[in-house]
Amino acid sequence: STEGGFLPGTNILAVGDPGIGKTSLLCDLLTSVQTKEPSKKVLFISAEMNRMDMARYLKRFPHWGQLPILFLNDYEDNAKRVLEQTLNEGWDLVLTDSYTEVNDTVKEESNLSRSKTEKWFLSLMDKHNKAENVAKKYTTFVTILQVNKSGQFTGSNKLKHMTSAMMHMKWDGNENTGKRYMEFSKNRCGQVGKKLYF
Repeated sequence: STEGGFLPGTNILAVGDPGIGKTSLLCDLLTSVQTKEPSKKVLFISAEMNRMDMARYLKRFPHWGQLPILFLNDYEDNAKRVLEQTLNEGWDLVLTDSYTEVNDTVKEESNLSRSKTEKWFLSLMDKHNKAENVAKKYTTFVTILQVNKSGQFTGSNKLKHMTSAMMHMKWDGNENTGKRYMEFSKNRCGQVGKKLYF
């Protein structure tokens, strides 16, 4: 934001091609917040990686070892309840990887339709944006989204409307050889259209 960092109670969506570094960059961001602001509670919800995947990442990124991580695959039989209980503890910043996988995990476990699952998850995010948790924290969600073949993110109109910022991660040049950057196409709290290289 123009005020510095992420504002409490906001929702940032992160989209980009596979392999561009969405998870790596955003886990680094969580680690940085945790290191520079020890009073802030951060959480990584991983619905794509399991513990073995993370163990391999830790060889390259050992500083991630201090992150609180909820491996949703460990709770496939009661993912909905575990998410509700975990988020109710109250967190300042939550990274979700990915929105689609979290919804799919809950959908399969709870026998809800796709639209009802998405409505439940968006309501849960909204509740914590409003500090309706035991710690009374206005939770900010950074959510990784998958993109379709044309590069557009998949998600409902309600998700678009409750989004404070939409961050696109792209290559400046050829894939895997060009420089990587992020750029906001929507940002209610800051600049848009500026390439931020990482």
